[in-house]
Amino acid sequence: MSEEIEKQILEELRRQNRISKLAMIIVAFFIVALLAMTIIEDRVRSRAKSRQSDPSPWADVTAAYKRYELDKALALAKPLVAQYPNDDSGYSYLAQIYYLKGDLANAEKNYLRACELFPTEENEKNLAAIRKRRARERAGAAGPAPKP
Repeated sequence: MSEEIEKQILEELRRQNRISKLAMIIVAFFIVALLAMTIIEDRVRSRAKSRQSDPSPWADVTAAYKRYELDKALALAKPLVAQYPNDDSGYSYLAQIYYLKGDLANAEKNYLRACELFPTEENEKNLAAIRKRRARERAGAAGPAPKP
């Protein structure tokens, strides 16, 4: 064989070697990416499953509230508020339950506590509405003044 042909064969072998190495790198990259995606998907599924099996502590309260089982909702909510005494939303929830039960004094007390913890416009508006209604009921309970 001539030296020219040997150089061409050697160059072709080198080119094939580079292509093989590049192909191996690409395949390795895709294997690593596939493995990473599998691990991530597994973690996402396990988190979703744990959320389903470990619902929010308020889930039972919300379910009872939506069924209008106010005594049950109240009984479930009170220990949660005691467990999380700095959570303004718990007091707002309690206030709403008391309001629906017609217990305006406790509704006012709990909206006031919610406002103390985190004064939101909604809590303040609800507190003002409860106070206004209570004042109106007190005025109505006193009855009209007797006519002379």
